[in-house]
Amino acid sequence: MRVVIVDYGMGNVFSVARALQFCGHTTELTANDASIQSADAVILPGVGAIGAAMLELKQRGLDASLRRFAERERPLLGICLGMQALATISEEFGTHACLNLIPGQIKKIQPEHDGMKVPNIGWYAMQGSTAQGWQGTSFDGLEENAATYFVHSYQFIPDNATDAIAFYRWGNQSITAAVQRNNILGTQFHPEKSGPEGLKLLQHIF
Repeated sequence: MRVVIVDYGMGNVFSVARALQFCGHTTELTANDASIQSADAVILPGVGAIGAAMLELKQRGLDASLRRFAERERPLLGICLGMQALATISEEFGTHACLNLIPGQIKKIQPEHDGMKVPNIGWYAMQGSTAQGWQGTSFDGLEENAATYFVHSYQFIPDNATDAIAFYRWGNQSITAAVQRNNILGTQFHPEKSGPEGLKLLQHIF
């Protein structure tokens, strides 16, 4: 499978590429629309702030490219900040319009006490968001409670609760770990940094 990693100057692109290559996929790092549209799958990585990310995407015409690709019904994966870019709007350092591929809002996670630090960094066990677990999602067939690696201060709150397919527990809160609508998937965690479980996920969804 040929997987395009979107190049917009933000994200752990080389770590993502290495993980995909380990899984046996061909990778291409590009901002070229024709290359994106012809891909078997596309990954939007991301590290940083959403305002800067959306500005870069718009200046390079990649916001339109990603929307066009999403209509092709091929896998589109947003990782961390890339997942948050899939939402409608973000409240990170102001109000920022996002790609609106999975309607929802990006809101700051709220510590319950002084011992809970933001950004939240660490390994957390994911669980399915419904009684059916991950049945019918891109995680279908994977075991629940797999620990994956998170680094974030904001979380995705989808307008439609069924678009949240996985969560993890942070104190007494359920924090969105993954969202999916049709062919569009977002992971708040970094599969490329989540060891064997992260590689298993990438092998499973691509």
